[in-house]
Amino acid sequence: MKSQWNRGAVIFFALLLVPLILVLTHGEDKKTPVPQQSGDTNAKSNAKYAGTPLPFTIQSAAINPNFKDNLKLVQIDVSVVGGSADDWAATAIVIAEKVATNDVNAAVVTVKRADLGGIDAQNMYREYAKVYFNPDLTRAIWPDEKWAIFRADHVATLTEIQYVNEFNALNQNLIDKGMDYDRADKKAGAVIAKKYGLPKDWAIPLGNLGGKPVLRTDFAIGDSTAISQSLKVLKQTLGS
Repeated sequence: MKSQWNRGAVIFFALLLVPLILVLTHGEDKKTPVPQQSGDTNAKSNAKYAGTPLPFTIQSAAINPNFKDNLKLVQIDVSVVGGSADDWAATAIVIAEKVATNDVNAAVVTVKRADLGGIDAQNMYREYAKVYFNPDLTRAIWPDEKWAIFRADHVATLTEIQYVNEFNALNQNLIDKGMDYDRADKKAGAVIAKKYGLPKDWAIPLGNLGGKPVLRTDFAIGDSTAISQSLKVLKQTLGS
């Protein structure tokens, strides 16, 4: 099987992709004005994307106060049912805007799919959207940009998740038996390709989220009424 890369290595680096891209792209679009409220009229008139926030279930929510100069970061993971890529991103944006206030200096919000249940799936296949938000750049945890918004440009299917899991297990089994990494990668890849009817040079999906963040001004946020109860529960969870 023709292959110039090791699929196991691809998975490792894919898990690091989003934070790395965030750092590398901080210098772009610095002069773009960022609306401070979800309903900003300029955001609506210039919007490339339009989404309506969805009710969500909290998976985790915590404030980390252990940053230099007493800065605080709130990290939130939620799950949603249904919706579109724009709805998922809109949900993350509204959550970030609501929680990164007062004594919280930055927010990282991840919206995940709720349809996988107990299925073994890596985080990069669970994520629908991820948002990084610094409301005040004079008191920012990461410099230069208020926003980094990552929306899904592909959502892994259950079949894709299944064959990735099977590849990982078989690849590791071959390595454990003493086969070198490249041979194990090629052999496991060939077995999975034959079983699932994939091209010989198939590649592991690199996750749901797009590689480059989009601008806050690209988003028009629809009616947030449906999310109000979820936000209330989230604020209670954070003790605010």
